[in-house]
Amino acid sequence: YTYYNEKIGKKNLVVQLLLEILRVLQYLITSAIGLIVKLPHHIEGKRRPVVLVNGFLGRPLAFASLRKRLIQQGYPVYTAPMGLMLGSLRKKSSELEQFLIQNNISACYLVAHASGGLAAMGLGYKGRDRIRKLITVGTPYRGTFFSLFLPFIPALLQTIPGSLYLKSLALNFTTFLSVQSIFAQVDEAIIPPSYARLGRWDDVQIPEFGHMNLIMGNLGQSCIIELIDSEESKSPLKKIEAVDKSENPSTTKKRSPSIQKKKKTSTRQKKTVKKKTVKKQAKKKTAAKKRKK
Repeated sequence: YTYYNEKIGKKNLVVQLLLEILRVLQYLITSAIGLIVKLPHHIEGKRRPVVLVNGFLGRPLAFASLRKRLIQQGYPVYTAPMGLMLGSLRKKSSELEQFLIQNNISACYLVAHASGGLAAMGLGYKGRDRIRKLITVGTPYRGTFFSLFLPFIPALLQTIPGSLYLKSLALNFTTFLSVQSIFAQVDEAIIPPSYARLGRWDDVQIPEFGHMNLIMGNLGQSCIIELIDSEESKSPLKKIEAVDKSENPSTTKKRSPSIQKKKKTSTRQKKTVKKKTVKKQAKKKTAAKKRKK
């Protein structure tokens, strides 16, 4: 699929290039500021939670605009502390899994950018069971030759086409139940850009230029939100809670005061009946004694 939005439209190619340059600078600045400033988790919301996972040299602060829009739509939003994504992606997968378990996050929408998507694909069954849908954004599923410029960094070494890590993930691509990839028409960080395609029928292409445009641009953010909204609309959280309450009524229901009063009166009646029978028996005994005399 190719995503279009009539309200946003498609920008000129020159404008796209200029915006991408600005967004790359913004991405690097947020990476530096992110060492000090951290985005807090927004746990309130009437919908299922969304977990944001950054990519190489990224920080959660890069998701500030997308996070704000998701909160406005009523989603609780968590930002996974993945660092700069320089280390082993296998280790990052286990860190992400522990983050989901420690924060008790379940049935969430996991939005992972770039190599963060590869870390998400490496989750174990404990992490996968907590994800309703995985949305990868600009993830190099088959690697990228861009990694050859810095092969001494562990994370980039694992994203070289044909690496052992990518081969081990090939099986996960087929076993992950619900995953959808979003990629740009031209991505300067993924060489060739076609390596960002998962190869499924529901892959979504953003008809613009830029790797950072996917998470910072208006068109890319709108696409992510629409995909989450469409998945959420299939079974809204409110309806599920209402059904659960009706099917599982609380066993500790308090009886109404009228019923309690009736029970009290019935016990009193029983006591009075017992007293009367005792008196009658006593009278019969005394009458029998008199007759004998």
